[in-house]
Amino acid sequence: MLVRTVVIISLMVVSAFLIVKFFGKLVKVDMFEAIIESKDRTLFIIIMIISYIVSFMLFYVFFVVFPLRVFDLNTYHAGGLSGYMDQSAWDARVYDPMKGSYINYPNSNTPLPAAKFTETFEVLSFFKSPSDDYYQDTDSLGFVNNLIPFILGPLFLVGIYFILYTIAKEYIACYVLKIKISHDVIAARFSGITGLSPAMALIIYLSVSVLFFGWSVISAKKVRHHYQELNASHQRVLRDAVLKKASPGETLTGYVIRRFYISESDSTTEEGGPRGTRTKTRYYSVPVYTVEFSDLIHIPVYISLRYMENIEREELNRHFPDLKAIIPNFMKEYTFIVNPDYSISLKKDKREDSARTKITSF
Repeated sequence: MLVRTVVIISLMVVSAFLIVKFFGKLVKVDMFEAIIESKDRTLFIIIMIISYIVSFMLFYVFFVVFPLRVFDLNTYHAGGLSGYMDQSAWDARVYDPMKGSYINYPNSNTPLPAAKFTETFEVLSFFKSPSDDYYQDTDSLGFVNNLIPFILGPLFLVGIYFILYTIAKEYIACYVLKIKISHDVIAARFSGITGLSPAMALIIYLSVSVLFFGWSVISAKKVRHHYQELNASHQRVLRDAVLKKASPGETLTGYVIRRFYISESDSTTEEGGPRGTRTKTRYYSVPVYTVEFSDLIHIPVYISLRYMENIEREELNRHFPDLKAIIPNFMKEYTFIVNPDYSISLKKDKREDSARTKITSF
């Protein structure tokens, strides 16, 4: 990791030097001196550094990291049927039909357990670099993640161009230099130095970008399709077996084995007052429990359960040592009822309900 960081920083410094040097040739100005002599030197330098760092990182990710990741994707991939996330160890617990058991894949972005019995055993696919400890989802090389650097990289590079152009123009005017500077002149000098017109350079960039873009998206799609074909029949058999036992209205016994928190928000609109209509957003954490049904079919089945009501939360939190704990001290067996949408709810004790009713009526 340290070596990689040093290499990236070194590349950024060298690239920044070469870009400023090359732009100086285009405008026939010593850009390093122009930056030092700039009236708003500090502001320009800060803006240029920030813009350059962002654009470099985007280009680096798109033209270096992405191709390497696509190679790793095609070489080091794995997959199976979804089980649950073990947040305590940052593992994805995935069922491998070939081995007939659950396999742990270290994954810092593990998918949540199924919320309903109809969503169990979804097909998952991962990949990793040999030097990495954690797997990544193949979705990370999908359409949207490729599109971001494809668009933002050139925008930030254009921003750097206009910053350098403004500094050069200010320097020429300040020292009354007999140097013509305009976008047309810069374009002509660019063609003279590189042998390419700006339009042709743009076409080459777009062609290479589309090549990487398509390679990444298609490769990720092929890996996902490979595991979908490999596991489709196993998924159907397992899910059918589960749904025969977990129909709406059935009562099932299971163990709460994990608890983690997800962040949610709700917004309220307030009208009136000197500022008119205002929207307030409240953020809060909601506990999600992983329930294991070990006797439903021949392998354990995992369902996530989210509770907002304090009574149920208190019951499920009873065997966790504190509010931050992920693993309970004691795996208690609870009785759950299958809802009409195939999600689950904690079955309430009728005696407790009766006691609450008496207390309330009293």
